[in-house]
Amino acid sequence: MKNVAIIFGGVSAEHEVSIITGKQAYNSLDKKKYNVYPIYIDINGNWLYVKNFKIKNLKQNNKVCYFVPNSNKLHIKGSPFKKITIDCVLLATHGGNGENGMIQGVLEVSNIPYSSCGVLSSAITMDKAIMKDIFVAHNIPTPQYFLLNENSDINNLDYPVVVKPVSLGSSIGIKICHNKKELLDAIKFAKLFDDKIIIEKAIFPLREVNIAVLKHKSQIILSNTEQPLGQDEFLTFEDKYLRNGKSKSKNNSKRKIPALITNEEESKIKKLAIDLYNIFRCKGIIRIDFLLDDNNVYVNELNTIPGSLSYYLWDISYKKLLDILIDCCSVECKHIQYKTNILENYND
Repeated sequence: MKNVAIIFGGVSAEHEVSIITGKQAYNSLDKKKYNVYPIYIDINGNWLYVKNFKIKNLKQNNKVCYFVPNSNKLHIKGSPFKKITIDCVLLATHGGNGENGMIQGVLEVSNIPYSSCGVLSSAITMDKAIMKDIFVAHNIPTPQYFLLNENSDINNLDYPVVVKPVSLGSSIGIKICHNKKELLDAIKFAKLFDDKIIIEKAIFPLREVNIAVLKHKSQIILSNTEQPLGQDEFLTFEDKYLRNGKSKSKNNSKRKIPALITNEEESKIKKLAIDLYNIFRCKGIIRIDFLLDDNNVYVNELNTIPGSLSYYLWDISYKKLLDILIDCCSVECKHIQYKTNILENYND
């Protein structure tokens, strides 16, 4: 049996959403095939092994745990002290240090395969400004935007515009603005979450369409498309997680799967999804969010560890999807030794 760790929580505004994804994955993993080790990173950054994974008792009776560089073992403090060989890690961390490449880096130096994008692609997709700069460099359609700084002219904007913290997800800190007063309020609000802010042109009339992408055995696989319903401007955090019930599901009345789009729009979305997966050198499951008006398809952003791992977009069970993810686990970096005689004549 494989030893599989699930890492969830983290120092992130999306901490609670990550706990839900971690719990869903824990419940769905086949315990006849895997020994499962839940690792909870609390909001202060402490790593804790959760022996009895129940959300209501999450902060009780957990043991401190950690990985050691150049080792694939999970060290669990306690009596007795345990070292467990970990075959792979399922990352269920959203936003913050969990999705920006930092935890991926810890796993890299620990020689532990993991399920999501690598350090580089995780880092650049968490920074909306850099991600959009790459869109532009590759002629990927995205709404007009600029990174706010002291030289930015905000007196002559073409409203409505959207204000976004650069490094957050789940619509946290995002507001749509129709005039300068709303803009100034939105900037002040966004700066509560991030020092870097982008302002982009709002798309109207707006349709949001999402698609998940997975690469398995050298083949890129696309999920069904999803269209959130009933929103005129954009989905807030509350729309995504609080008004639609306890969890996402394929039968949720707030979304249409597949999306209500034309064949031409679907073809554009699927082509862009494959191109983006390759451009950003992605790994595992990602979700790409698109914005559509009456005539155009725009790329909004890439999510390298999507909520619920976007299981509801696939025509297979969550258990089977996790099997595929575990099969895809790998270590991104190559450990290459290059020997020279450069130190032979060095005298301390």
